[in-house]
Amino acid sequence: MTIRTHIEYIRKDLYDYMSELSEDYWCASWLMSLEWTLWEHLRATNGGDWNIPKEKLNHLRELYQAAGGWWVWRDTDKDPVFLTNEEWQDLIIEKEINCVDSEASS
Repeated sequence: MTIRTHIEYIRKDLYDYMSELSEDYWCASWLMSLEWTLWEHLRATNGGDWNIPKEKLNHLRELYQAAGGWWVWRDTDKDPVFLTNEEWQDLIIEKEINCVDSEASS
């Protein structure tokens, strides 16, 4: 029997909510690059391209902060995996560096 900790329940809630938003706005259980799309919506001041209501984005932000990280589904993963805040921030930096590098080589 597996006993989940409180943080594991919060992380599962975050996963479920991200998937729910994907279903509601993009009709997919996990939209390709969902983690990046939702992250951009969290950073946008106007709800992003899909006009996700502020209340939903606030709830997503609260879950993210409580969970201490973010769910991602990388090409190498069979399913989404949870990354701690530190791992997620490292991935953001890596993506930004790759974008700058690809723009510089164009």
